[in-house]
Amino acid sequence: MFHKVISYIVRKFKKIFLRNFSYEVWNVGIIKANPGFLLQSPDLAKLQITWLPTHKRFSYYADPFPYLYKENFYLFVEDFNYYNKRGAICCLQVDASSGNIVKKREIFKNDTHYSYPLILSENNNFYIIPETSSLKELSLYKAVDFPEIWEKEKILLRNKDVIDATLFYYENYYWIFYTTRSKIHPQDSELHIAFSSNLQSSFKEHPANPVKVDSSSSRPAGNIFIHKNKLYRPAQDCSRNYGENIVVNEIITLNKTEYIEKQVSKVSMKNHPYYKDGIHTVNFAGEYMVFDAKKRIYSPLRIFINIYRKFRRIFRAFVARLPIP
Repeated sequence: MFHKVISYIVRKFKKIFLRNFSYEVWNVGIIKANPGFLLQSPDLAKLQITWLPTHKRFSYYADPFPYLYKENFYLFVEDFNYYNKRGAICCLQVDASSGNIVKKREIFKNDTHYSYPLILSENNNFYIIPETSSLKELSLYKAVDFPEIWEKEKILLRNKDVIDATLFYYENYYWIFYTTRSKIHPQDSELHIAFSSNLQSSFKEHPANPVKVDSSSSRPAGNIFIHKNKLYRPAQDCSRNYGENIVVNEIITLNKTEYIEKQVSKVSMKNHPYYKDGIHTVNFAGEYMVFDAKKRIYSPLRIFINIYRKFRRIFRAFVARLPIP
């Protein structure tokens, strides 16, 4: 009992220390590879990786979803800022060979945290599905002027925390894979599925939800892909730390009553000299594979940013209560 108490105190102290004197920084890497490459459990640290330029201090790019359009290489990413602890969604036009950002467009930004901007096209229309779990809804946006202007088309799922939703079309149905916050299971462990015959109809929850409970391979980590007529689903390994590794699951059975998958490979960045602390999103476009990786930076300035953010929140709440003359 004594050892358990000591272990609990140490864990709490470590969490408080990391939250106030360090911060995570993600960045986006680009390599030439096809989806089959992930099935080999590759050590990405041994490869020649093209990285995006380092973001400004206390900010980072993560959750990259690439798209090739009119010979341009676009990356839709989360643009996170520690000063307000919010993510915005940006579209980066990138030179894939050098990693240089040709143009940056801000798509979604307000007091809501945005992340995981899944991008897709259907019937010559472009759609994006960003995560907005703090709003307890998952919405579909349609491009008015790709890639800059979008309008809300439909709420796909509502009244729940939908995290890292990944949409995939298979056997005449659209399937949404996602995790959600659980009251009974560890964080990032419950995999849920919803399905619909088309994007404009209501999505129905899978009767077997949660179809899987495993923090090492549930939370989505990018688009589902097909390789040699088999379905594969990248997922995050959060069993020890958030976004520590990516595992690839082969989907064995997917229908309206059953879901079965098995792990076939794992991807790690632990041997990289710089971004060695995690990897949690991977996607493909053309001949390129894009992914994000993280490092932890220790800085005494982090606690002052936390204090600034709390005072800013208190001040805004105070102003909001002032009577309007």
